[in-house]
Amino acid sequence: MQVISENIANCRFHPKPSGAGDPYRRQIATFQSEMDNALGARVVKLGSVKTDSSDFQIKNEPGHPAADVKRQREISQRQSVD
Repeated sequence: MQVISENIANCRFHPKPSGAGDPYRRQIATFQSEMDNALGARVVKLGSVKTDSSDFQIKNEPGHPAADVKRQREISQRQSVD
């Protein structure tokens, strides 16, 4: 739940174009199945948490504080461009 809440809270984070950094990169949770001997059952546990390394999308958005000189800004991988 922490990974999901961080993704939701930060999905629209964007630095100013002054080179303050990239937009937020979402975290991807992986899961693994293992045997719980006390329960005698298979359970699912959180595996590793990875950072999405896919390319950012470009959005034409004049007037946005994070827009560059071309009036465009990078947005996170899952944020809508519409």
